[in-house]
Order: sequence, then structure tokens, then C-alpha cells
Amino acid sequence: NTVATNELDRGARNLLAEIQNVDQLNELQERRKSFRDAYVRNPFSAFNACLGLAFVIQTNHLGGLAASIGERLVQYAAEMRPDSADAHLLKAWYAFDKGDTEGAISAGRKAVASDQEYARAWLGLGYFLTKAKHFEEALGAFRRTIELHPGIEQRNIILQMIGSLEMRDETEKPHQANLDDKIKS
Repeated sequence: NTVATNELDRGARNLLAEIQNVDQLNELQERRKSFRDAYVRNPFSAFNACLGLAFVIQTNHLGGLAASIGERLVQYAAEMRPDSADAHLLKAWYAFDKGDTEGAISAGRKAVASDQEYARAWLGLGYFLTKAKHFEEALGAFRRTIELHPGIEQRNIILQMIGSLEMRDETEKPHQANLDDKIKS
């Protein structure tokens, strides 16, 4: 009976440790401010102003001259802080919106290289890789997203993508599950 109790105690301790680890991972990712909070609501440096304006232009799908200005603002921000994962990630979305999937992947890889613990960067990279049909790499990026932020808002969609990518054969395309709009939010 004591052996069974010790096993239950050990199992409970392991479960509690796992729950605490998940909570810590979620808290770490959630402490990162959203683009809106970090840059739009805090435009008090040249870098923040550039990213904030570029973010507003990109998320409101303003085309033409505004999109060109937004792209240039992101470029300025990336030049000011070449190690900024956010600048590279926003640059990736601009490239993607122009139909430059390979450019988006390149900028997404820079975002991940700048901060390998940044779930949002891994999520964007996974999305771009999926669109470019680099399914194995996309699978890894989506798995990394979930590892870093188990409670991410898009968790169910990401898990659907992982399942779809795991089950696909050479001719099957993964189900997008409204990923386009939900990944960006």
C-alpha cells in the first residue's frame, strides 16, 4: 500500500511540475507585448514609431503608396535594430502580402534566428513554409510554436495543421482551417 501511495505521490508531483512548466511557458510568451501594445501604443522612439505605423498599414491592408511606405518603415526598423525579431516578422508579412513567399520565409527565418524562444515568429514561419509547401519544416515550426506557448490562442488551429501535415501524403494538401486570418491575430 505504501508503494502504491508513493507511486501516486510521484505521479501527482510529476503532473504538478508539468502544469507549472506549461504555466511558466505561457506566461513568458504572454509577457511579450503584442505589436499594438509594444509599438502602436508606444511610438516614443524612432524604432517603435516605424514598426507601429508599418503594423497599422499592414493589418489594415492598405495598398498602393501606403503599403510601399509601410514596407520602407519596416526596412528602417530592421536597419535600426537588425536583431529585432518583430521587425523581421513584420517584414515577412509584408513580403507574403506581396506574393513573395520565399522572401517571407527568409525574413521569418531571420525572426526566429533573432529570438529562438519567440512563439509568434515560429508560428509565422510555419505558416509561410506551409504556403510554400515545405511541409516537413512547417511541421517543425508549428510543433515549436506549441512547445514554446502551449496555451496560444490559435492552439486548436495549429494542432489541426500539425495533424494534417502529419497525415498528408505526397498529393494531399494540408487543410488550412481558416489559418490565413487567425494566424496574424
